[in-house]
Parts: sequence; C-alpha cells; structure tokens
Amino acid sequence: MKNYFVIGTNYRKSPIGFRERIALSRRERKEVLAYFRKKTLLKSMAVLSTCNRLEIHASGEDIEKDMREMKDFLRGYFELDRRNFERYFYVYAGREAMEHLFRVVPGLDSLITGETQIAEQVRRALEESEREGFAEGEIRNYFGRALDFLKRLLEKGIRPDKEITVGTVAIDFARERLSGLSGKEIILVGTGKVTELVLENLKKEKARVSFISSRNYEKALLFAEEIKAGALKFDQLPFYLGKADVVISATASPRFIIRKETFGETSGKKVLLLDLAMPRDIDPEVKKIRNVELWHLEEMETVTGKIRSERREFSERVWSLIKEEVERLWKESAESEPEPALLP
Repeated sequence: MKNYFVIGTNYRKSPIGFRERIALSRRERKEVLAYFRKKTLLKSMAVLSTCNRLEIHASGEDIEKDMREMKDFLRGYFELDRRNFERYFYVYAGREAMEHLFRVVPGLDSLITGETQIAEQVRRALEESEREGFAEGEIRNYFGRALDFLKRLLEKGIRPDKEITVGTVAIDFARERLSGLSGKEIILVGTGKVTELVLENLKKEKARVSFISSRNYEKALLFAEEIKAGALKFDQLPFYLGKADVVISATASPRFIIRKETFGETSGKKVLLLDLAMPRDIDPEVKKIRNVELWHLEEMETVTGKIRSERREFSERVWSLIKEEVERLWKESAESEPEPALLP
C-alpha cells in the first residue's frame, strides 16, 4: 500500500472551466494508459475520468520518482504551468490514497452525496486498465477491495433512504426554479445515460417532453418513440429552443452545441437551460439572452446542498467504517511486507 498514490482534481478543488480542459475521452484514456504501460516502470495504473473528477491511480517501486514523473506528464499533456497544477490538483499516497478511494466508491466524495453511478465508473476504469494489461498488482487489488466494501455496505442495508441521481437533481431544481413543472414543455438534448435518468424522474411529473434531439437522428427517433415525443435534428434546435420552458442537455460532445448566436428567437417567456454535460454543452454566453436562465449541475447548490445535509448521518457512519477497513488493510499490508535482509 505504501507504493500506491492518487493524483487528481474534482469539483471541490477546481472550477468547471479547468476540468473541461482536462476531461479525457475513452480514446485518450486508452492512450495515456498505453503510454505509461510502455514508457515507465509503474506496476499498475487506472484513469478515473468522470463529470466531476479526473484521477490517476497508480503504484510502482519508487513512489517519489513515480509521482514526480506523473506530475511532469500531466503538466505537459494538458499544457499546465506549475502554479495552476499545484492549485488545482491533490496528491494522496499510501494510506491517504486508500482512504480517498474508499470514499469515492460509495459516493462520499461526489457532488451528489451517496450517488451510485461513481461505482460503475470506478469499475469501468478498472476494466479499461485490465484491457491494457496494466491492472496487475495494487490497482486490481485496491479497486476490487473498495468495490467489495461497497457491496458489503449495501448487503447490510447501509445506504441512503432513496436513490438520487443527476436526473433527480435536475428535475428537482427545474421544479424549484419554475414553481412546478405541470404543463411545462421540455426539450431533451442527448440520448445517453443521463437523459435516461432525467426521463425516469420526469415520469412523476405532469410535464410534457416535446422533443428529443441527438447528433444521431435515428437514435433520437427511437428514443422519442419510447416516450411518445418528437425528434429533432441538431440544425432544427434554434427554431425550438426559445419556445420551450425547459431545455436539458447532456451529450458527449467535446465542444459547445448550443451557442448564443445559434439560439434563435425567444418567445418572450422564461427559458430554463440545464447543462448536465462535461465538457459543457451550452456556451455561458447564452446567459446574456433576454429571458434565458442557464445553470450547470454543480451550480444547483439549493438541491445538492440539501442532499448533503440530509445524508450527513449516512456519510459519517460510512466514513467511520472506511477508517476501520483501511486500518485493517494497512496492518495486513505491513505484515505481508518482507523483512529487510540483515547484514552479515
């Protein structure tokens, strides 16, 4: 465990504009893993890249040298100066790194306290590392133990009272901003997992999803048919955005898909835009349009802050169990280390 370390940043440590610069696609994660697999003496490594964090988990023989090499790589890869790197990145090693991982998996370190999607993202990071042949040793062991720990928590019924997802937060926030969603017209942009979560929460409302839009129009059509909505091609969006009550966007686009100049005319009523993507889908300049209100997920503090408050007891209980578990693993790790050879 002494040779295990984490270098990363999250929504608490850095602003969204910075995290957009360093968000890694699946292809880029594969490239980074392949680079370190061939060019360094690291034993194992995983890249955890989500909406609210980027973390490199790794282990090697010489932790000081390995961490220096990783920092130099990240600064060069993302073209960061030393000041910004030190300001926005955290570094954990040994026991602290293990405690951090065990906090991440059950959602204690998430924007939405106790959310479950992060565990799947950790599992995906491990699978990507395994495909590159770079999970041998500590990474497979520690990620596996953290996921097993979560499994035991759930089996014992140690979980929040109800499931809350990105979709829950978005719909609760929209309802709060508009004093209810009954009769409101909603446009969803994107056909991925986040949109599914939004739709799941919309079932409880009397709002009407008017259109689904996606770069893949055929997929948008299939998605729209399931919920009896219409489908829009991307180039049709400007004609409809200003007429909706709520627009919720969550695509995997690497650049803005909704800009001020392509927004079109508003109908004079208030339009609420919720951007759930990372990198963001909607240019912040859109805020300058009259009657348009734009919010990103981490700005929805009235909802996420309430969740943190309501789940404080859950968080404290799980954190206490994490410390006990890591203490046990730390002792186990120390006992398994070979004794130093005695000089004759």
